[in-house]
Amino acid sequence: MNYDIAFNFIVFAAFLSAFVIEVGLALLLLFDYSDKAKIMKYLIPVWEINGTFAIFYIVDTEATFPAVLVPLGFLYIIPIMFAGIAFIFRNSFFGYSEFMSNKINEKRYIIVYAISTVIVAFLALSVLNSTVSGIGVNVASSSLNLLNMLFNPYNIMMFLGEAAFAIFADVLIFKIKREFLYSIIAIILAFIFIIGAMFIGNISYFLGNVKSELYYLILPIILIIISFFAYKFKDSFVKFIVPFTVFISILSFEFLEYPGLFNNTLPFKDVLVSSIDQPLVLIFGIVGGLILFASLAVVVYLNVFAKDPKDVDQNKVKQPTDNGIPSEPAEGQK
Repeated sequence: MNYDIAFNFIVFAAFLSAFVIEVGLALLLLFDYSDKAKIMKYLIPVWEINGTFAIFYIVDTEATFPAVLVPLGFLYIIPIMFAGIAFIFRNSFFGYSEFMSNKINEKRYIIVYAISTVIVAFLALSVLNSTVSGIGVNVASSSLNLLNMLFNPYNIMMFLGEAAFAIFADVLIFKIKREFLYSIIAIILAFIFIIGAMFIGNISYFLGNVKSELYYLILPIILIIISFFAYKFKDSFVKFIVPFTVFISILSFEFLEYPGLFNNTLPFKDVLVSSIDQPLVLIFGIVGGLILFASLAVVVYLNVFAKDPKDVDQNKVKQPTDNGIPSEPAEGQK
C-alpha cells in the first residue's frame, strides 16, 4: 500500500475514533441524563477537538486524492448540507448549555446537542458507507439516489453496529453504567450488525479479503478481550486501551476496504496525488497530525487529569475536633 494512502487511513481512523466516542456519549445522554455530570467531564475535550480533526482529515484527503474529493462533494451535496446544518446545531446548543444557569433549559439544550450529534453521525457515516459500498450511486452518470443511499439494509445495519460499538467503548472508558453486561451486549451487537451488513451489502472487499486477511478481524477481537480484562482487573489502563482498540478496529476495516471505492470499482491509485508530490503531502500531513495530537493531549489533560485549582488539599485544611474547634494542621503540613 502507498504510504500516503496508509497515512490518510490512519488520520481517518484517529478522527473517527474520537467522533465515535463523542457519539457514544451523546447516546448515553439521551438514554440517561442523570449521568450528565460525569459525561460532560469527558465530552468537553472530545467535542472541542473533533471539529478541527474533521477539517484536518478533509484537507489531508484533498491533498492525497485531489481528483476525487470535489466530485464526491458534488455527488453527496444534499446529505453533506443537511449534516452541516445539524453540525451547526451541535456546536451552538452545546455552547448555549455551557452558559445556562437554568437547569431545565440546560437539559433541553444538551438534548438538542445530543440529537444533532446523532443526526450528523448518521448522515456522515451514510456518505462513508455509500462511498464504500456504492449503494445508491450510479458511477457512470455521477448521480445519487438519496433515499436508497440512506435507507438500505447495509447502511442501517452498519450505523446500528457503529452506534453499538460507540456505546461499548464509552461504557468501559467512562464507567457511565457499571453493569459489565451492557458493554458485552453492545460489542456482540456491533459485530453482528457490522459483519452482517457486509454480507447483505455483498461488499466485495470484505468477501474477497476476509479469508486471506483474517488477522484484520482477529486483532480487534484480541484487543476487545484485553479491554474487558483491563476493565475488570486493571482499571487504570482502560482509558488508554479502549480508545486504541477503537482506532485499530476502524483501521482494520479500512485496510480490508483497500484498494478502491464504490465496492472496489474506483481504485485509490487512480485518484492518488502525483508521485512527485507524494513525499511533500506526507511530510505536511505528519507535521499537522503531530500539532493536532499535541492540542488534543493538552485539552484532554486540562479537562480530565489536571486538578481543579478550587480543589483544596484536605490534609491542609483544619479539621474540627470533638468540641467543634478546628485543630491546627500537623507540623509537616504547615
